[in-house]
Amino acid sequence: MKKLILFTAILSFLFSAGAIAGEQDTIWTKSGLFGAIDVYFTNDDQTIITNKKNKIVELDVITGDILRESDSILTYFKELELSVQGNLIFILHSAQDYASLVRYNDFSIIHKINVKDSNWLPHSIAISADEQNLAIGVYDRDKYVSYILIYDTDTGDLLRKIESNQTAKDLKYSPEGSYLAAVTAAYDYHDYPEDPTYYVQLYDAKTYQHVKQLDQTTWRTQKITAIDFNKDGSLIFESCRQKNSIVWNIDDYNMFKEYSFNTFVGFMKSTYDRKYTAITALDYNSLKLYIYDNEKNKMIHKYPYDISDFDISNNQNLIIGKIGGTFNLLIPYWNMNDVSNEETKTTLIVDYSKGLLSIDYELKSPIQTKINLFDNTGKMIKSIFSGLSQEGMNRIEESIDLISGVYHLQVKMGKSEMVKKFLVVR
Repeated sequence: MKKLILFTAILSFLFSAGAIAGEQDTIWTKSGLFGAIDVYFTNDDQTIITNKKNKIVELDVITGDILRESDSILTYFKELELSVQGNLIFILHSAQDYASLVRYNDFSIIHKINVKDSNWLPHSIAISADEQNLAIGVYDRDKYVSYILIYDTDTGDLLRKIESNQTAKDLKYSPEGSYLAAVTAAYDYHDYPEDPTYYVQLYDAKTYQHVKQLDQTTWRTQKITAIDFNKDGSLIFESCRQKNSIVWNIDDYNMFKEYSFNTFVGFMKSTYDRKYTAITALDYNSLKLYIYDNEKNKMIHKYPYDISDFDISNNQNLIIGKIGGTFNLLIPYWNMNDVSNEETKTTLIVDYSKGLLSIDYELKSPIQTKINLFDNTGKMIKSIFSGLSQEGMNRIEESIDLISGVYHLQVKMGKSEMVKKFLVVR
């Protein structure tokens, strides 16, 4: 009969600075999601929304496991967007015949918007911040004119057509509800019939009146590939295929930052506090994820993965990156390196009683953790835990039969490592 062992080990971790690459960047990898096009954290950062061919898929943030998926929704997806409030999912299909509005809670279709009968060739979609309007950028192949079509979310009715000689290649509503932004391509048929000039247009998200054209296109070869807003809508990101990519201040329409890659930039996002900008840019025929420190005005980290799309969690603690049909959940550079001593201290309590090893610790932010148990000769007895430790209290329990002796618990959190010795007496 085992006796109750009363033992408490208390230790503090202080994480070291410096870039971390390779396995220590990655919390988990999930494959088999072929046809995935876009990826989003849900509002509570507990799950991830993406797609698999013509199905919507929701993944668990902790494990990467599929929690649920929709039935087949028409054809494969060309674009997918999760609304700011998280209640709606808007889909543009790859056949470009339909756009589907779907409820998040049960993945049921609310509306099918048929754009084929009107001979509209759609390029882009967006959901307004208040979830009242849907925007679709189309080109009318009969009339040779472009429109941004505004639909009512509740009824599916067409409310407004914004006519333009510039095709809306990408659309985004600002998350605070003020703007609809559009990447437009305007052809100069006299001089450059095959080479459009690209602009970023801003519209009032309530009246849909034109507000501003952000025009820094000094090179005709500079093609804007995508636009996005940061979480509070104070910045707009203009990703460009060549030359410079720009981040704009929305309050005064002046440049916040300019990045000179001279190559294809896929997407740009920033942290809520505007301290860091994350950029996917072409590097030796694949897109890599770069992290820029906006205060230092320099690149401080590059992830060694081919990431075509990504999202930053709302609490800034995680990054989800898409690599074809594979997803990597990553630890952000600023979580690994740019935290104060006070933020990275934690207390670990270890107790072994009646064959149960219990480990309790509290964290200020999530971090990749590995816990291994060794005997006094250095032989590993068991891997106790490997995965993401969450913000707040964590408890790891392992049923294991330990004889009397000295044991070593090795705990790795990010790049930090601590080994604590404890005693078992029977």
